[in-house]
Amino acid sequence: MINISNRNKYIKKYNFKFILKFKKKYLIIFKKKNINMIGEKSIFSSIYSLFGNKVFKLNRCGIISRIDKNTSGIIIYSLDNNFTIFFKKTKKCKTYLTVVFSKKKIGNFCINSGINIFGNKSIATKKYFNFSKTKIKIIDKVKDNKEYYYFLKCSIINGKRHQIRSHLKYKNILILGDKKYGKFNEICKESNLHSWRIKFILNKKKKKYYCLPSNENIYYYRKYKFKKLILI
Repeated sequence: MINISNRNKYIKKYNFKFILKFKKKYLIIFKKKNINMIGEKSIFSSIYSLFGNKVFKLNRCGIISRIDKNTSGIIIYSLDNNFTIFFKKTKKCKTYLTVVFSKKKIGNFCINSGINIFGNKSIATKKYFNFSKTKIKIIDKVKDNKEYYYFLKCSIINGKRHQIRSHLKYKNILILGDKKYGKFNEICKESNLHSWRIKFILNKKKKKYYCLPSNENIYYYRKYKFKKLILI
């Protein structure tokens, strides 16, 4: 386990504003949009500058929670190998916020399907291998001419790569600004998918962490004049 007894010293020295919570066994981190998880100028490189070669003694270098490069929001970084094993096995729920486009009127629904990975793209299928489940709840909706725009809350238990994006695409529901799976044009240039909340149980206590949407996400909320905004 990495010793973080001098965490206040670390924060003051390196000014790591992206760390929301400094816990004994894990960090709660805010990842900005267009930042990679690994590589140069990534979340991992920032963690490495904080702890040095100690991170290589951790399973998977401590990376136990991932989100896509163009997705902003909350992730967890492990500081302890036992916590890494626990987090992989425990039941957890991750919730995302997003604004989507649909030609048809929709309601709350749940998607149960397999996820098949082809190269750098995931495709939802009816075949139940690599099974995954996404719960969709509508927070607010607006109608523009004959088109519908929805502000959604999407919850997953144990996620697969590109799960929410491919599941919504499977239902012909397009995330605004998503170049690969959604609706991308001159107006919608940035994906607005945001990792908003994560919940799990540790030592019989419920842990719940939130991360407020970035300004890029709020742009979409204001643009389509949603009246109901769920932040916390």
